[in-house]
Amino acid sequence: MKKRHLAGFMLVAAMIFSPGCNKDKDDKVKELSASDAKTELRNASQSINTDMSEMMNTPAMVSLDFLAVLMEEDDWKSNLKTMVFNSGKPHLAKIRSAFRKNGERGNSEVGDYGVYQFNFIIDDFELVQSSTTKLEIIFPATEAAYAAQQNNAALLVDNLSYKTITYSETYWDDWNQIWVTETYEELIPLSANISLKIDGVGQLTMTYTATYDNSGYPTSMNAGMSMPPYEFSTGFSGSGKNFNTTLSFKESGEAVMAYDIALVYTSDMEGVEKFTGNYTVLPLKIEGWINVGAIEQYMESVDETGGSYDLDYLNSQLDMQLIHVTLNAKIGKIEFRMFTDYEYNETYPVLAVVYADGTHEWLDAFVDDGSLKFRKAK
Repeated sequence: MKKRHLAGFMLVAAMIFSPGCNKDKDDKVKELSASDAKTELRNASQSINTDMSEMMNTPAMVSLDFLAVLMEEDDWKSNLKTMVFNSGKPHLAKIRSAFRKNGERGNSEVGDYGVYQFNFIIDDFELVQSSTTKLEIIFPATEAAYAAQQNNAALLVDNLSYKTITYSETYWDDWNQIWVTETYEELIPLSANISLKIDGVGQLTMTYTATYDNSGYPTSMNAGMSMPPYEFSTGFSGSGKNFNTTLSFKESGEAVMAYDIALVYTSDMEGVEKFTGNYTVLPLKIEGWINVGAIEQYMESVDETGGSYDLDYLNSQLDMQLIHVTLNAKIGKIEFRMFTDYEYNETYPVLAVVYADGTHEWLDAFVDDGSLKFRKAK
């Protein structure tokens, strides 16, 4: 397994990067006044940031972060957020890519199996024991351990099984000015057990299983993890264009995050046409449905033709609201409003939280998982 491939295991092992919960109540949801809603939304945003900071400072997450630095995989957090925080649009191609094994690796890079230990003299990992059944990485858990030249952490991956798939990619060859199609083979993991110890004490355990079609796209995935005081489980399944994804995340037995979303993918499986369900980052919950594909296609069409945006049409393509779970109260509905980008002197639609009095604030200022972001890319 090369570095990128190990990063896939690390990514799944750390998949708890998302808070939420589902609160079932028979009580009718009340609607907060605009002033109360704005106050509660800011309090909720601060609470979310505090929870995330506490989780990322656990020994297991700190050590995985430092391992990523040692292995020059500094973008693992970004990949993690893409796969988990993008609750509305889990990208099948990116899930596959996270576990892809392609390209050549150097002699010092971590391989498919074996025991690898960090060598402080060469400042890199080296194979210290061969194996055909497991991958173990022995490394300094923190910068302090690195400075003291102590390999006090061990990440073990066993129960490994793989599937070989063949796929083709077409790209434009600038030199020869022609389209080129190349065929590749890659191994994708079907199962893995993962554990992390620091100073001999277990900090994290995880199980992972998945199935893929012959093109390498996932058709099901289940993962469970325990990293006291956090517990995490997630599932993904479906067929054709219709899939369902669920997640449960708890801290000390208390629900912190969850989502349950039905997805309809585009025919090429590269995008999402529609999603329906709920996504909670405690104490906030978004629930409803949105025709993602129709909205993206419409906005691209307006961009290309230079026409005017029809907010009535855009808002007919979604029905969502933002709920304060703890208060069982509606903060506001989610709709498009026109946003002015003064830096580029452009105005275009962006999702906003619309309060009871008709005022609004931008949704991504408070719930920024990226899955519902339609801002223009600069």
